[in-house]
Parts: sequence; structure tokens; C-alpha cells
Amino acid sequence: MSTRDPFLSSLLLVLNRACMWLTLTGAYFMVLWAAVWQRGLGLSWRLAVQQLQAVFRGSAELLTVTLFVLTLAVAVLSTGVLCAWLFARWRRKGELRSGHVRGPKLEG
Repeated sequence: MSTRDPFLSSLLLVLNRACMWLTLTGAYFMVLWAAVWQRGLGLSWRLAVQQLQAVFRGSAELLTVTLFVLTLAVAVLSTGVLCAWLFARWRRKGELRSGHVRGPKLEG
């Protein structure tokens, strides 16, 4: 979708980044949650899913809720660092691409 309106273009960019951040955070959280239950605690994936459902229902034990909050915090912080690095990299690539395109136009 290409728009010429700068406001709509910036709004689309923000929504795109927010969707990407939420998707990466969700995926990273599930990987961490599985790693904590399977590798850290030595329990099955089925039990991890049951405990996650219990957290969402509000019937989980305090230690499970604490583990959920810590795992979510690590996922959010790690995804924030990853996305900041990716967005800075993409912005640099965009500036290099636009600078390369503008160069011959200014010379000619």
C-alpha cells in the first residue's frame, strides 16, 4: 500500500512496527515459557500450557504467576532491544538507498 500523504504513511509505519513488535514478543514469550518449563524445571510442554491457561483464568498459584510475569518481562525487554536494532538498521538502509537515488538526480 503506497500513500502520498505523509501522515497516513507515518501512521502505516507505526502500525507496521507495532504489529511486528507484538508478534515477535508473543513468539519469544512462548519460546521462553517452553524453555523454562521443559529445560529449567524438567516438566512437560502439556503442563506448561495448562499452567499458562491457569494464569489466564486467574486460578494459578503465586509462583506460577511470578514465573509468568518474569518470563513476560524478559520477552518484552529482549524484543524491545531486538526491534530497536532492526528498526535502526532498516532506517540506515533506507537512508543509504534514498541517498544513492538522490545522488544522480542532483548531479544531472
